[in-house]
Amino acid sequence: MMKTFTLSLLAALALAGGGLATYSVLHVPAASAQSNAKAVVDQAIAQGRIGETIGGYLDAVTTINDAERRAMNTINIGRKSVYTNLAQQQGVSVDVVARLSGEKQIAKAASGTKIMDASGRWTTK
Repeated sequence: MMKTFTLSLLAALALAGGGLATYSVLHVPAASAQSNAKAVVDQAIAQGRIGETIGGYLDAVTTINDAERRAMNTINIGRKSVYTNLAQQQGVSVDVVARLSGEKQIAKAASGTKIMDASGRWTTK
């Protein structure tokens, strides 16, 4: 039963996951705000200032500037919206969906990306 549920949830994440990977599922007012947030976050990730967490959200690895924080928050708000919708569809908590998505995001993160493991420590993939 749990295996079937997990596979169903992973399939749902995969359908929405394309948006998570490219941040295209975000519910932001304008597409330009979305693409700007993605560009800012992508650069900060490449520079090791923002990383993926096992909990499904981005977080600051080091001190980040206001533009990076706003962009990161925009992405995280979009992710939370996607997670909430999937959780309602699957009848599970948002935390379960976020965790599964976090595992997926970490698995596909590029080599050299900062990732936070379950113990709360930042490592480099």
